[in-house]
Amino acid sequence: MRKILSIGLAAVALSLSRGGIAEADVLYSQPWDGRTGGPSSQTVNGMNYYTVYDDFELRDSGTVTNMQWMGNYYNPDYQSQISQFTIQFWSDNAGQPGHLLETEIIPGTAGETFVLDNGTFREYSYDTDLPISFNAGAGIRYWMSIVPTTQYTTPQWAWSLCHDGTGQCWQRILGGSSLSSLSDDMAFTLNGVPEPSTFVLLAAGALGRAACVWRKRKPSLPSPWAGTLRRAA
Repeated sequence: MRKILSIGLAAVALSLSRGGIAEADVLYSQPWDGRTGGPSSQTVNGMNYYTVYDDFELRDSGTVTNMQWMGNYYNPDYQSQISQFTIQFWSDNAGQPGHLLETEIIPGTAGETFVLDNGTFREYSYDTDLPISFNAGAGIRYWMSIVPTTQYTTPQWAWSLCHDGTGQCWQRILGGSSLSSLSDDMAFTLNGVPEPSTFVLLAAGALGRAACVWRKRKPSLPSPWAGTLRRAA
């Protein structure tokens, strides 16, 4: 029995490490498709000019701990100075952003990395851990906004496009009360860890596999009736 437990615990540890405890798993992704451009999302010296919101829905519950996204500069296409990013998660209200659920302040440029410049748009990738993990339920529609704070109004910063998604996002202009509907999807990926029940299933499966291995290795014992039956014959 102790051997089974030892094998089982080792198998659980291996399964959990592969399952994503040591490293974050991809919980949701709308990958960049190579297109340039996108709707503006930008705050300049404390004044919010544009905010873009895109939606997502997780198949399984999970905790978002890391984010990646694409953005670009245009008008003109040169790199600006970003002091911070504000990332916010919102509830859904009849197909548009509802109540604010969580705010993440990312100091600096969120690992801004140059990708390409086509003469009109200058594309960059971004990657950051979240200061506060966001717990997302399964099958629930959420909205997310990403807004950099820049020193000047030009160049403008835009959230880059992708083809995956629901085909709808929203944009708020100059902090107004109304939203403008856009038929776009934004490029981003949410990374994190699945809900705890997933790990329970992994552990149960690992213990089951360990027990099977132990049974196969266990030497078969002779039946207590074998000798009796032979003598009776």
